[in-house]
Amino acid sequence: MSEMTQYVSVQFNPWDRRSYTYHNDGPDLAIGDLVEVGTIKGKQTVRVVSIIPSKPELSTKPIIRVLPPEVGAP
Repeated sequence: MSEMTQYVSVQFNPWDRRSYTYHNDGPDLAIGDLVEVGTIKGKQTVRVVSIIPSKPELSTKPIIRVLPPEVGAP
């Protein structure tokens, strides 16, 4: 289990180049993992597209939970 907060970029849609930064206080995530995040539209399933090596300057929202690999991709 991770002892420090991990920062990751997630992508909501594979065809969209934009990514959004969230923080993870649970077990370390890897690129390609599916996670659930809270948005103004409710909970959304997203894919981790990169690991950010240091705390970003902007505030981040938390990862709600890590999803098992068999859950459908966003």
